[in-house]
Amino acid sequence: MKVARRNLSEGGNYLPGFRLIILICFLCAAAAFTQQLQPCTVRYGEENPDRRVMVRIEKAASRGDCDSIGTILTDEGYFDFDLKYSGDTIIINPKERFHLGDVDLIIVDSEGEIRQETVSGYRGLVATKVALNAVKENLLLPYQEKGYYFTSLNTDRVRMNEGIIEPRYKLIAGPQVAIERVRFKGLRKSKPEFVHKLSGLREGDLFVTDAYRGAIRRIEAGDYLQNDSLPHLTPNENYDGVELLFYLTELKSNRLELGGGYLPGRGTEKGEFVGRFRFESKNLFGSGRRINLMFDRKDRASSRVDFRFVQPFFIPDHLELDLHFHQVDYDSSYHLFTVEGNLALITRGHTRIGAGLSWTKTEPQRLSQPPSRILSGSVKFERRNLDYVPNPSTGRFLKAGFSYLRRTSWPDTVASAIINDESMFEISADNYLPAGRGIIFRINLESRVRVTSRELIDYSEQFKFGGYGSLRGYRQDQFAGRRIFLGQSEIRFRPSQKTAAYIFTDVGYIYSRKEIVPGEIRAEELARVGSGFGFYLGNPTARVTLEIGWGYHDRADEGKVHFGLVTMF
Repeated sequence: MKVARRNLSEGGNYLPGFRLIILICFLCAAAAFTQQLQPCTVRYGEENPDRRVMVRIEKAASRGDCDSIGTILTDEGYFDFDLKYSGDTIIINPKERFHLGDVDLIIVDSEGEIRQETVSGYRGLVATKVALNAVKENLLLPYQEKGYYFTSLNTDRVRMNEGIIEPRYKLIAGPQVAIERVRFKGLRKSKPEFVHKLSGLREGDLFVTDAYRGAIRRIEAGDYLQNDSLPHLTPNENYDGVELLFYLTELKSNRLELGGGYLPGRGTEKGEFVGRFRFESKNLFGSGRRINLMFDRKDRASSRVDFRFVQPFFIPDHLELDLHFHQVDYDSSYHLFTVEGNLALITRGHTRIGAGLSWTKTEPQRLSQPPSRILSGSVKFERRNLDYVPNPSTGRFLKAGFSYLRRTSWPDTVASAIINDESMFEISADNYLPAGRGIIFRINLESRVRVTSRELIDYSEQFKFGGYGSLRGYRQDQFAGRRIFLGQSEIRFRPSQKTAAYIFTDVGYIYSRKEIVPGEIRAEELARVGSGFGFYLGNPTARVTLEIGWGYHDRADEGKVHFGLVTMF
């Protein structure tokens, strides 16, 4: 014992010898593994299997996984096959491929009564593993949809004859299962009773197959809760009740955005800074309510305030009631105030369908623009399918809307009010198309049209054009008209979710009608092109965007700067 301790402590021959043994064992194992992975040659006997089966076999043989060939044949319905080995060559005789015949089903219901059924709807199908599993799922599904969640299906007998396989299954239904309790883990700010209501699960309801899938979809629809795994099911001692435990993670639900830019002077216009402030909460006080407060300073004399409050409802699905207040003060020429209410339904695939009513009051400060009141109804459709919303690599965002307006105005030149029936259409499609190696093409198309019988419409009622999110090489809302079209194209280099650099070109078209001299109205069409570059840097909790754009005839020092800072908490 003393000698051994001395060799270990003094660094004798014990450790080098031990290392040599380990090295020899490792080399032997590597050689055996390499030998096992050597590819083998496949030959077929009198008949060849199905072409798709041959491809699977040849792939397994090329990677040295020759022992799986028998499993492949069985999975594909060749139950009576021969395999012969000759060195590294495997001779396969697949023989006849089996098809399904009648499926016998012995049913033991919740009362213990036994009956037998014969199902002929699968006769003639190739008896692959996928087909047999699908048969089992289809036999179970009607019972699970009625609340018999713990129904079991076991193979009782299999009869094989002349290429026909006729399985017999035994189905034990058991009692119907009810939801006894629903619990959630991982909630820190969200109220459990709110999440319970959001899930749509109620104690006493039957626990059907799609119960927890629908609950997960509704829970994740608001983008502030994430389901981490399938819920844990704990049945009671009689297996007629179950407790559901969901494991959730709370995502960042508050968003603060600070942005703006610098508009350089041109001609008589002076250079100036503009800015915007936006605060959004998706899960206010853990109740699922949302608020959105935005203040936007477009130039020295123009500002916009926007406030939105959203109350969620969850029966029958994810419904939201939206109250919206909007106020604009523009260049001392008019004041506009809008109250709007919307009811939206969020369906599968991040699709939002909504309808609303709004009332708008316009108080122009110029004598040429009479005050007006507008009552309108609208329907909207949105579908978002982006892989990562702040910095997408693929996907699209579609939006369409229609509004019917009843406008009442009080011009000084007439004795009574004038009523006009009008309509508005809008449609947009934003697409991100990957081209490989981190290159992404973005194409965004937008169009808005106001249909009216009036020769002239107030500036406050026209669609604005230019600046951040629009024609980025021009001033904010530099153009206005009754019909507009915007096309944006970008080539984006996106090495990861955190970064992107891009160059862009924006094309805009606008149609308007203006009074050149009293009594003479002329239609005007205008097309503008802007281009520039931008950068994105961010993560799930904070991000920065910087864009610089030039109009078609701008000099190098006339670039418009737009920046944005967003933080989540």
